[in-house]
Amino acid sequence: MGLQPLLSDNHRYRAVIMALIILILGATFTTWSVNASFEKGRLSSIPNYDDVTYFFSATTLLEAFHNSGLHGVVEKISQNSNVLHSPYSTMLAAAAFATLGYNDSAPYLFNFLVILLYLFFLNHVMRDLPLIIRFAMMVFFLTLPFATMAVVEFRPDPCWAVLIGFCAVFGFSSRTYFDDWRQPAIHAVLFALSLLIKPSIFAMTIIIFGLSACYRAVMEIFDRHAIQWRVFARVALIYILVTLVVAGPYFVFFASPTWKYFLKNLFGANKGIWSYPGDWLQQFGYYLSGGSAASNLGNSGWAIGCFFAVGTVKVLARRDVTGIKLAGGLWIVVISTYDHKFQLDLTTFVVLLSDRTIWPGRVGRFMRGRNPG
Repeated sequence: MGLQPLLSDNHRYRAVIMALIILILGATFTTWSVNASFEKGRLSSIPNYDDVTYFFSATTLLEAFHNSGLHGVVEKISQNSNVLHSPYSTMLAAAAFATLGYNDSAPYLFNFLVILLYLFFLNHVMRDLPLIIRFAMMVFFLTLPFATMAVVEFRPDPCWAVLIGFCAVFGFSSRTYFDDWRQPAIHAVLFALSLLIKPSIFAMTIIIFGLSACYRAVMEIFDRHAIQWRVFARVALIYILVTLVVAGPYFVFFASPTWKYFLKNLFGANKGIWSYPGDWLQQFGYYLSGGSAASNLGNSGWAIGCFFAVGTVKVLARRDVTGIKLAGGLWIVVISTYDHKFQLDLTTFVVLLSDRTIWPGRVGRFMRGRNPG
């Protein structure tokens, strides 16, 4: 009993230290990436598409606010719904310009938020590992092309990928998902925020969240050997209420333009832009070596993919039920998203890196046939 306060204080101390590490590491990496890119990278030229679209939307709303207050902002949005094509990107750019002024580096420095989420989620997944190992792994993940891309490209895709990827992993790996109402509530908040970050791909957001939620329900049935309809209904109600509260207001006003944009890009005039040419084998080859997985992971992608595959084989060989369920859920998401648009490849990347079966220590436990928790 007497040790409990000491243990609690120690836990808080380590949490504060890790939070400071994440803040310093994220700020340092973001600043370095922006400066390096302005010297000899993407940012050494003028902002291009999609960046300039969100910058224009942000400045439009800022000027309307300065001239006419909130009424002017509402009027601008009612005149052109495209200014909130991505509420996240538009508001982030507006916050950057309002805080740092109208200069080229301001929005990219505010991409610190994406890196912060990226590191926080990775730390959460690795929370059972020693602090020094977590720090080393986060530094490694910052060396991957995806991290730099998340800073020097101003669009919602990287943040959407980080959030929906963690959303999927959270659904698979939560230990008390159906015993604590806060777990599905957090899951639903991640889903709703993903909808707001990039509304135009709401369909894929729903698919990934749905796979995560349904797979978690199947795991629960498998574990308890029973279908708890009342519990499932309560969780479904939490999903609906949280989504309506968080994302509902946006879609009340923007459901129609979002739906039209979705149809135009998936089935209409722009469908050729957002699909890979060739049969499924050619698409898969492009995914591995072209502007998809390869551009996000670099050469490290092959090592990470092999590590993931070996970890899956190990849990199968050891018949580790928990590891099999976790790896199985992640493979379902990977297979269901690999041949879709570029931003979905980012999701696959984050899901692979977030898989609780591939971390050092956890793999060892799986190999020894222990429950990872």
